[in-house]
Amino acid sequence: MSFEAVIGATYGFAMIAAIARLMLQFKAHRRFFLDDWLLIFATVCLTTSTVIGYVKVGTLYWSQELNYNEFRVIELISQHVDLAAHINAFQRLYFTYPTVLWLSIFAIKFAYLAFLRRLVDRIKPLIGHWRIVVCITSVSFPVCIISVYVSCDKWGLDAGK
Repeated sequence: MSFEAVIGATYGFAMIAAIARLMLQFKAHRRFFLDDWLLIFATVCLTTSTVIGYVKVGTLYWSQELNYNEFRVIELISQHVDLAAHINAFQRLYFTYPTVLWLSIFAIKFAYLAFLRRLVDRIKPLIGHWRIVVCITSVSFPVCIISVYVSCDKWGLDAGK
């Protein structure tokens, strides 16, 4: 229960901050810029990952119980529980959750970079530094996404071995 409360409070704070930022931006400029659209995309990703996280909690505890209690596995098999379906459902959530979180994190990073671009637009030395940061961030983005999938060399039921 405390896990859900902390995640809910953190999510609520992030949503309040994002909505307040978007409202102030729209009130000041009467339109959204690229950084605002990236913030909206990040909030959608954060909402998706929060929902997946709430769904995943029970499955995560269940999978850990199966890893450390072989008698529970035997008991479930005797009750004709389809363990393969549960393992596949867990893996779908397991790989989707960090991917959506990385999308949210990098959407915020790119939103800050888009915002900073407007601030350093006329300062030549800072534009060079800004471009370097954009390049590094652009290279690290696919690396972080791909690392979720290449960290495990086994898929399906073989991943449980």
